[in-house]
Amino acid sequence: MNNRDSMRGAALGAFLGLVTSALLVLAILEVGFRLLPIPGAKPVVTINEPHSELGWVKRAGDSTQKKTSEFDITFEINDLGLRDDADLTRNKPAGTKRALVVGDSFVLGYTVSRDDLFVDRVERAFQASNPSIQVLNGGTEGYATDQELVWLRKEGLTFDPDVVVLCFYQNDVYWNGQKTYAGKPKPRFPAEGNADAPETMLTAANEETGWWAKNTAVGGFLHTMSMGGAAAELIIKLPGGQVMPKEETVVLNDAPGSLRLDDCWSRTAAALRGFKKTCDEAGAKLLFVAIPSREQVQPDSRAPYFERYGLSEEEVNFDQPTEKALALASSAGIPVLNPLEDLRKSAADGPMYFEKDWHLNEEGNRVLAQAIYQRLAEDEYFGGGAKTAGTTALSAPGSKPMPVWPFVVGTIWLILGVVYTRSYKDESAPAAFLKVGALVGTVTGLVLLFHWLSDLAGPTLGAVVGIGAVVLLFGFLLYKSRGQMGIIREVYGSFLRQGHWYMIPLLVAMLTIGGLLVVASSSPFVAPFIYTLF
Repeated sequence: MNNRDSMRGAALGAFLGLVTSALLVLAILEVGFRLLPIPGAKPVVTINEPHSELGWVKRAGDSTQKKTSEFDITFEINDLGLRDDADLTRNKPAGTKRALVVGDSFVLGYTVSRDDLFVDRVERAFQASNPSIQVLNGGTEGYATDQELVWLRKEGLTFDPDVVVLCFYQNDVYWNGQKTYAGKPKPRFPAEGNADAPETMLTAANEETGWWAKNTAVGGFLHTMSMGGAAAELIIKLPGGQVMPKEETVVLNDAPGSLRLDDCWSRTAAALRGFKKTCDEAGAKLLFVAIPSREQVQPDSRAPYFERYGLSEEEVNFDQPTEKALALASSAGIPVLNPLEDLRKSAADGPMYFEKDWHLNEEGNRVLAQAIYQRLAEDEYFGGGAKTAGTTALSAPGSKPMPVWPFVVGTIWLILGVVYTRSYKDESAPAAFLKVGALVGTVTGLVLLFHWLSDLAGPTLGAVVGIGAVVLLFGFLLYKSRGQMGIIREVYGSFLRQGHWYMIPLLVAMLTIGGLLVVASSSPFVAPFIYTLF
């Protein structure tokens, strides 16, 4: 081999070494993002896809997982585009009666399993005494009343429902007045008339998120950071200087005029009239259900709300949106159900909503299901009255999944304890497990504290805090390893020059382990974290 060929081989080896190193760095970042509780540093979870008339719909036949510190839920969307039974048919079987529940994320139920969701609970209550009654889930995350009406006309009525249950939440009001939702186009109806036809909708995007954002933590984090501009459009600065989401301003006694909430309410009223007209023409009975907010139901949640947005009790009326919506529905000739008092009464025995997420928890879904079941069992709808078998089916407590992390921590403790006792046989087993337990407990406590602080800071600030803490920790490690940097650089450069790019992962692993052990021996601050790894 001549000198030129040798130089080409060395250059190719160096190039492949750099590529391998870059891929290794991405792999390390991917693992780190998945392990660290940094808001937004995870794959983007979505079951939606763009739609030219509705803005977005659930992807038929899709399955995905939504996991937070409070719930771990797997969504399974059937071939008809509903979070419902896989064998559900569009054609209604002979002798069957159907109730179709339409709404947003409360109806979709992305915080609870189907066993706990109020839609499925109502169906089980009816089928306990009358198997011919089906209750279908027509909920889609992010939908407002206008989108729900468009979906009902386009898809919902094809299921031939005998009853349509329209579930309303206070943020529907603001979104009924908008042409986009977090940057995504959506339909909107004129403020006058019976919502016979939506206004011309903006062109929907081809795809909500790319492959990298949906399948990697690194891609998801970059996607979250890129959405910062869109997130800024969702909030408003109030005259007092405080900032709050625009969709929540419906509770203010004096909302900023720039939000044009009067127009939003007018469009909401038009959509309700459209629901009434559409159901009457289809021969389906209609029921309007106003799902209350956490602050309406649980008074102890109001003080944190006031503190979070810098508001006083005199500036807010939490009952105002649902009271006005119920009045609008009644004026449109729609029967209404207000489960507020049922939820308030049950909240005396325990929370009805999640602590961090603002949706109903398992028990809140049970109470809501009971109120809807009793109303649908009246003669105005399915008739026959609430049966003992149905009430019994509803009274079963909601299932709460066991957290996984205590088992993981316990397993790590047991493994490290066994390894410690076998490595240091002069140490008694109880003392060895006690020392390892203290070490693992310290690390776990610090991680949980970090997780709590990140949640307290919120998604945007929490991501900054999380990345800052990681950068600070790695900066400290690099500072303590500065004496070995010359040796590491020389060894790494030697491998690159000789073209041993395939050995780079092994080299990085060996240098990392050696460097961490050196840092651990010189710094009691990070020693517990490092020794726990080994």
